[in-house]
Amino acid sequence: AVTLQDADYGELIDDLDKVRMLIDPQNAYIQTAVAFLNRKKDDIFIAAALGNAMAGKKGDQVVALPNSQKLVATNGTTATNLNVLTLTLVAKKFDDNDVDEEIMKYFAFTGSQKQALLNTTEVTSQDFNSVKALVEGKVDTFMGFKFIRTNRLPVTSGVTAYTPATGELGGGSNLAAGARRCFAWAEDGMLSSIGLEQKTQIAQRADKKFSTQIYVCHSVGAVRMEEEKIVEVICKES
Repeated sequence: AVTLQDADYGELIDDLDKVRMLIDPQNAYIQTAVAFLNRKKDDIFIAAALGNAMAGKKGDQVVALPNSQKLVATNGTTATNLNVLTLTLVAKKFDDNDVDEEIMKYFAFTGSQKQALLNTTEVTSQDFNSVKALVEGKVDTFMGFKFIRTNRLPVTSGVTAYTPATGELGGGSNLAAGARRCFAWAEDGMLSSIGLEQKTQIAQRADKKFSTQIYVCHSVGAVRMEEEKIVEVICKES
């Protein structure tokens, strides 16, 4: 079940301010408003992927992402930031769950994980990877994942117990709170819903001394469709 969430952004532009600036700032204001709503949309998607999903005929059954779909990034000995070994473990999760290899898979990470991968030989060397990541200064596609960088990902709030050899949750090692909660997903494992497409209006307000108001709104939602098609990856950043 998807619950739509409304969000809007409004800003008044005084005509006298436009004269002082010598340019019309409306376009810049619109870009700011759209960026604000896009960040809201990202937050909704991330929360849906990592949080509880609602299921059942009435949409009142809470379904959490199970620990079996969570991994701690590891080098085989201890918790680390994102690396190639961890990506192979994530890919194995999808294979074990019989996720179709033809389905596009994405990986949400932050700049910290990107830098960790750029420092990995297998990612930057053309002997291993056809993407010239080191030259372009980015990680786009690697090991079947399309990487998407975002600064909106949350961190863990408590200690995470894990097994160093496999990264599986539960075991004799502990990772302190504050680790980054990245995640990978198959394209059909998540659903984005749009109740109202992003709508932009620009109009003069007679009740505001005829200032120009910019207004942008949307109504969106997201839900995790299948737990087996989402893998949370908890990365140590320091």
